[in-house]
Amino acid sequence: MTLKSDIHKVTLDIADLQRGYFARHKLTVARHPSETEERLMLRLIAFAMNASEGLHFHGELCNQDEPELCELELDGRYRLWVEFGLADERRIKRACQRASLARVYAYGGRDLAQWWQQLQGKCAQYQNLSVIAFDNAALTSLLPFAARTMDLAVNIDEDGGLELSDGQHEVSISPDFLQPRRAAPALAEDD
Repeated sequence: MTLKSDIHKVTLDIADLQRGYFARHKLTVARHPSETEERLMLRLIAFAMNASEGLHFHGELCNQDEPELCELELDGRYRLWVEFGLADERRIKRACQRASLARVYAYGGRDLAQWWQQLQGKCAQYQNLSVIAFDNAALTSLLPFAARTMDLAVNIDEDGGLELSDGQHEVSISPDFLQPRRAAPALAEDD
């Protein structure tokens, strides 16, 4: 018997002061049976931090050729490719080669520091790559929000810090920007 993914209906009210982006997004997000609630919540945080009209969850959890979260250019090329977890060097290289902007949202406790120590020098060669890390405490603080139906307000300050609220819970988290933030390239204009 194959286990089915859990389906989550999510409304994100995003106020991103860093980018000057203010919008409401209604999402339907599948959580694979092997995916933790912490990882699901990180995917929602990554969506909020990169939100745009064209951003969408795309690939599958185990698909090595596609990003899970991305935005496409008008010509079909990847504008943004987002990876989650402790991505291997090949996956990061693929993302950087195939997209104008690549981001890794890393987590993993003690393994995170070791992973970054091994890949930091290799990642530095990619000018279109940002690496954003979340510690276990930050991800655990998001668990009270995890539900089949979520209505979340996400405020992002000028320094990239986040505040989440659902009317019952509030939490502030500060990601660690391991590799400097890069501004997202502008979408190409129609000719």
